[in-house]
Amino acid sequence: MARTPVVDPAALDAADRKLYDAIAGPRGGMGGSFSAWFAVPEIAALVNALVDRLRFASKLEPRVYELITLIVAHEWSAEFIWRAHAKAAIKAGVSEETVAAIEHGAVPSFAQPDERVAYEFVHTLLTTHRVDDELYARAAECLGTPALVEIVTVAGYYAMNAMINKAFDVT
Repeated sequence: MARTPVVDPAALDAADRKLYDAIAGPRGGMGGSFSAWFAVPEIAALVNALVDRLRFASKLEPRVYELITLIVAHEWSAEFIWRAHAKAAIKAGVSEETVAAIEHGAVPSFAQPDERVAYEFVHTLLTTHRVDDELYARAAECLGTPALVEIVTVAGYYAMNAMINKAFDVT
Protein backbone atom coordinates (compact mmCIF):
# COMPACT_ATOMS: atom_id res chain seq x y z
CA MET A 1 0.00 0.00 0.00
CA ALA A 2 1.31 3.46 -0.89
CA ARG A 3 2.75 5.47 1.98
CA THR A 4 1.33 8.78 0.79
CA PRO A 5 -2.35 9.65 0.81
CA VAL A 6 -4.43 9.58 -2.34
CA VAL A 7 -4.73 13.13 -3.62
CA ASP A 8 -8.33 14.33 -3.35
CA PRO A 9 -8.74 17.06 -5.96
CA ALA A 10 -11.88 18.36 -4.23
CA ALA A 11 -9.81 19.19 -1.12
CA LEU A 12 -7.20 21.26 -2.98
CA ASP A 13 -6.97 25.04 -3.09
CA ALA A 14 -7.22 26.73 -6.51
CA ALA A 15 -3.46 26.76 -7.22
CA ASP A 16 -2.96 23.12 -6.24
CA ARG A 17 -6.08 22.10 -8.19
CA LYS A 18 -4.67 23.78 -11.30
CA LEU A 19 -1.43 21.83 -10.84
CA TYR A 20 -3.35 18.63 -10.18
CA ASP A 21 -5.27 19.08 -13.43
CA ALA A 22 -2.06 19.81 -15.36
CA ILE A 23 -0.51 16.59 -14.10
CA ALA A 24 -3.55 14.31 -13.97
CA GLY A 25 -5.24 15.45 -17.18
CA PRO A 26 -2.73 14.12 -19.73
CA ARG A 27 -2.14 10.98 -17.64
CA GLY A 28 -5.78 10.15 -17.01
CA GLY A 29 -5.37 10.53 -13.27
CA MET A 30 -2.94 11.19 -10.44
CA GLY A 31 -1.13 7.96 -9.84
CA GLY A 32 2.30 6.51 -9.61
CA SER A 33 5.14 8.61 -8.35
CA PHE A 34 3.24 11.86 -8.88
CA SER A 35 0.94 10.88 -6.02
CA ALA A 36 4.03 11.01 -3.77
CA TRP A 37 5.55 14.13 -5.35
CA PHE A 38 2.27 15.95 -4.87
CA ALA A 39 2.90 15.95 -1.11
CA VAL A 40 5.16 18.89 -2.01
CA PRO A 41 3.31 20.62 -4.84
CA GLU A 42 6.31 22.78 -5.80
CA ILE A 43 8.36 19.63 -6.44
CA ALA A 44 5.49 18.03 -8.35
CA ALA A 45 5.30 21.13 -10.57
CA LEU A 46 9.03 21.09 -11.32
CA VAL A 47 9.10 17.37 -11.98
CA ASN A 48 6.07 17.70 -14.26
CA ALA A 49 7.84 20.42 -16.26
CA LEU A 50 10.91 18.21 -16.60
CA VAL A 51 8.84 15.20 -17.67
CA ASP A 52 6.91 17.27 -20.20
CA ARG A 53 10.20 18.47 -21.70
CA LEU A 54 11.70 15.00 -21.81
CA ARG A 55 8.65 13.21 -23.17
CA PHE A 56 7.16 15.77 -25.52
CA ALA A 57 10.05 17.96 -26.68
CA SER A 58 12.96 15.52 -26.68
CA LYS A 59 15.27 15.28 -29.63
CA LEU A 60 15.67 11.58 -28.85
CA GLU A 61 13.82 9.11 -30.99
CA PRO A 62 10.96 7.57 -28.98
CA ARG A 63 12.51 4.09 -29.26
CA VAL A 64 15.77 5.35 -27.67
CA TYR A 65 13.81 7.17 -24.95
CA GLU A 66 11.81 4.03 -24.16
CA LEU A 67 14.92 1.84 -24.29
CA ILE A 68 16.58 4.02 -21.66
CA THR A 69 13.45 3.85 -19.52
CA LEU A 70 13.49 0.04 -19.61
CA ILE A 71 17.19 -0.13 -18.74
CA VAL A 72 16.60 2.01 -15.66
CA ALA A 73 13.42 0.14 -14.72
CA HIS A 74 15.29 -3.16 -14.85
CA GLU A 75 18.34 -1.95 -12.93
CA TRP A 76 16.11 -0.52 -10.18
CA SER A 77 13.69 -3.48 -10.23
CA ALA A 78 11.01 -0.85 -10.76
CA GLU A 79 7.98 -2.91 -11.71
CA PHE A 80 5.66 0.11 -11.93
CA ILE A 81 7.92 1.81 -14.48
CA TRP A 82 8.45 -1.44 -16.38
CA ARG A 83 4.70 -2.06 -16.66
CA ALA A 84 4.12 1.51 -17.80
CA HIS A 85 6.80 1.38 -20.52
CA ALA A 86 7.39 -2.15 -21.86
CA LYS A 87 4.52 -2.01 -24.36
CA ALA A 88 5.31 1.62 -25.20
CA ALA A 89 8.88 0.59 -26.02
CA ILE A 90 7.70 -2.07 -28.47
CA LYS A 91 5.23 0.38 -30.00
CA ALA A 92 8.07 2.92 -30.38
CA GLY A 93 10.18 0.38 -32.30
CA VAL A 94 12.24 -1.45 -29.68
CA SER A 95 12.17 -5.11 -30.64
CA GLU A 96 10.32 -7.62 -28.49
CA GLU A 97 13.59 -9.59 -28.25
CA THR A 98 15.38 -6.54 -26.84
CA VAL A 99 12.63 -5.93 -24.29
CA ALA A 100 12.71 -9.59 -23.22
CA ALA A 101 16.52 -9.59 -22.95
CA ILE A 102 16.54 -6.51 -20.72
CA GLU A 103 13.73 -7.94 -18.60
CA HIS A 104 15.83 -11.08 -17.98
CA GLY A 105 19.09 -9.22 -17.37
CA ALA A 106 20.69 -10.30 -20.63
CA VAL A 107 22.57 -8.04 -23.01
CA PRO A 108 20.37 -7.59 -26.09
CA SER A 109 21.53 -8.03 -29.65
CA PHE A 110 20.92 -4.70 -31.33
CA ALA A 111 20.35 -4.07 -35.02
CA GLN A 112 20.51 -0.29 -34.55
CA PRO A 113 23.89 1.23 -33.59
CA ASP A 114 22.24 4.06 -31.64
CA GLU A 115 20.37 1.55 -29.49
CA ARG A 116 23.55 -0.44 -28.85
CA VAL A 117 25.59 2.56 -27.73
CA ALA A 118 22.70 4.07 -25.72
CA TYR A 119 22.29 0.72 -23.94
CA GLU A 120 26.03 0.43 -23.22
CA PHE A 121 26.23 4.04 -22.03
CA VAL A 122 23.23 3.93 -19.68
CA HIS A 123 23.84 0.39 -18.42
CA THR A 124 27.48 1.19 -17.69
CA LEU A 125 26.60 4.44 -15.94
CA LEU A 126 23.96 2.73 -13.79
CA THR A 127 26.10 -0.27 -12.86
CA THR A 128 29.57 1.29 -12.49
CA HIS A 129 28.58 4.91 -11.79
CA ARG A 130 30.93 6.18 -14.47
CA VAL A 131 31.56 6.17 -18.21
CA ASP A 132 35.12 5.70 -19.43
CA ASP A 133 36.68 7.80 -22.18
CA GLU A 134 36.39 5.11 -24.85
CA LEU A 135 32.66 4.55 -24.32
CA TYR A 136 32.03 8.28 -24.06
CA ALA A 137 33.85 8.90 -27.35
CA ARG A 138 31.86 6.18 -29.14
CA ALA A 139 28.59 7.45 -27.73
CA ALA A 140 29.36 11.09 -28.56
CA GLU A 141 30.33 10.14 -32.11
CA CYS A 142 27.19 8.06 -32.64
CA LEU A 143 24.65 10.20 -30.80
CA GLY A 144 26.18 13.65 -30.22
CA THR A 145 26.65 15.51 -26.98
CA PRO A 146 23.13 17.04 -26.84
CA ALA A 147 21.60 13.56 -27.14
CA LEU A 148 23.91 12.24 -24.41
CA VAL A 149 22.77 15.05 -22.10
CA GLU A 150 19.16 14.07 -22.78
CA ILE A 151 19.94 10.37 -22.34
CA VAL A 152 21.54 10.94 -18.94
CA THR A 153 18.68 13.24 -17.92
CA VAL A 154 16.08 10.65 -18.93
CA ALA A 155 17.98 7.96 -17.04
CA GLY A 156 18.29 10.26 -14.03
CA TYR A 157 14.61 11.09 -14.07
CA TYR A 158 13.57 7.43 -14.18
CA ALA A 159 16.09 6.56 -11.44
CA MET A 160 14.53 9.32 -9.31
CA ASN A 161 11.09 7.99 -10.22
CA ALA A 162 12.14 4.48 -9.17
CA MET A 163 13.47 5.80 -5.86
CA ILE A 164 10.18 7.59 -5.15
CA ASN A 165 8.27 4.43 -6.03
CA LYS A 166 10.39 2.29 -3.74
CA ALA A 167 10.53 4.76 -0.82
CA PHE A 168 6.79 5.45 -0.87
CA ASP A 169 5.68 1.96 -1.91
CA VAL A 170 4.08 3.10 -5.15
CA THR A 171 2.88 0.05 -7.08
